[in-house]
Amino acid sequence: KIQTRIANEKYLRTHKEVEWLISGFFREIFLKRPDNILEFAADYFTDPRLPSKIHMQLIKDKKVA
Repeated sequence: KIQTRIANEKYLRTHKEVEWLISGFFREIFLKRPDNILEFAADYFTDPRLPSKIHMQLIKDKKVA
């Protein structure tokens, strides 16, 4: 169990896009407060612009680092 947690932590640290994906999703939920979370999540994660949004965040993140 501990090894799985360690492996998961290493994966998340090397894949910043996961962090941006999740934090962006939560940010939008708190800003928009949708009544239907499942519908909102489906729309959010199937948005064709999402990959480019994540890519731009990664670029900004690298510039700051």
